[in-house]
Amino acid sequence: MSGESCILSLNNKRSVVLIPRNMAVYRSFKIIETTDEEDNTYYLYFYKQEFINGVHANQVKRHSFLHSAFTQGFTFSGSHPLTTKVFSRSAHYRTQRFNSLHKNLSSKYSPIESTYILVSFDSFIPKGQLSKLLKKQYYQYRRNGQLLNAFKILHIYKDFSPEDSFVKDMINHLDFQKYRDKYSQLENLYKIDSIQFEKKCFSHLHDSHSLSTLLGFLKKEERWMDELALRTALLAENKSASHEQAIRNLIREHTDSTEQSIFLRYLAEYRTTSNELCVEILDELLHHRRYEETIQLLLSREIVPEVRQYEQVTESFLQADSNIYPPHYHTLSARLLELFSSDKKSLERIALRCISSFFDKKNLNEIAEWLTPFNKAGVYLPIQQKLNKMKMYQEDPDQQFALGELYLYFDQTERSIDCFKWEMELHPDDPKPVQVLSKVYLKLGNKEEAAAYQQLLLQMKK
Repeated sequence: MSGESCILSLNNKRSVVLIPRNMAVYRSFKIIETTDEEDNTYYLYFYKQEFINGVHANQVKRHSFLHSAFTQGFTFSGSHPLTTKVFSRSAHYRTQRFNSLHKNLSSKYSPIESTYILVSFDSFIPKGQLSKLLKKQYYQYRRNGQLLNAFKILHIYKDFSPEDSFVKDMINHLDFQKYRDKYSQLENLYKIDSIQFEKKCFSHLHDSHSLSTLLGFLKKEERWMDELALRTALLAENKSASHEQAIRNLIREHTDSTEQSIFLRYLAEYRTTSNELCVEILDELLHHRRYEETIQLLLSREIVPEVRQYEQVTESFLQADSNIYPPHYHTLSARLLELFSSDKKSLERIALRCISSFFDKKNLNEIAEWLTPFNKAGVYLPIQQKLNKMKMYQEDPDQQFALGELYLYFDQTERSIDCFKWEMELHPDDPKPVQVLSKVYLKLGNKEEAAAYQQLLLQMKK
């Protein structure tokens, strides 16, 4: 669950607290899918940089604008810094009924733009109502001789209802022939219809010309968040130094140091991110001693840390929560060899930490098998001898004390206690297990148990 939340005031004057789940960036829109405490779904619509409206919907209508946004647009998680940047622009949103929304849009945007925005709510406004509005707008422009604006409305209508016979007939009318020719060329479309220009570019992002023209358009409109979202999504798909550098420039220019740090860590999740940037991200994580995130980065990417970073990298492996290692059981040993093959001392210490974390999930044979890649590489760690001894001792009643000491070596305190207690039962006159148990309990902070064994030890010496 994301740490961000907002309040949405509904038309019935009730308010709900919303948590972001996903965000779609599609053409000029950013739409955030949120849920309330009762798991109801609400969608928050942003047009360019401005919040437009919030709507309740637990299902998305197929072929609607909302459906297209989440299937054809770029999507980001609710915790992604892009989502939280949009989401945190205001902490309190209000819903509007669609009649009020239409009036408010008309006061802020051009008639064509306000119509386009309203049609994006086609999941929530009756189709007949939108068709009536579009026809009214079309005929008004037509009567006034504003044929280009009429043609723009027809394209919005066609996007909304491509099979409508009215729009099919009108859009192919001879009166619009000269505009149809201009619409076929991206450079002309850029100048005369920005809505259709964005639609066409979004549909042809694989084309370098369409992409570069769209990026230039976004920069000209100062829509840096849309540019950042576009470049981030493209970086995730294809390695491109130009996108990577542009992203770094955008976040430096428009976000604070904390946001930059978070954004860089998200970039590290993309396998297309360069080693150079990953090393920079690694620096950031090491500086803030974010041990677990450092380990995740090093285990998920084939990063080659710089020599200056190795001391802190080693510290991260030794200080990170040990629960981070078991999920990487199958790949961890090979990755440690890549990172520390030239530093056997650090490799031994880190291997010990990893192996200690496996005992709750793996048996001794599986743990010993984890060292196989080391052996194949000609690396034999002293730790392996201890594991071999443990395998021999675990069923031998005469070796429980030695087994308990080995469990202590691997930080398996509870298992060591069982061994020492068994040793006490087998050899009730031997003070060694009693002495060790007193120390173990003292280390655990159980002073009462430690004192009890210390008292027993004193009685044995009398």
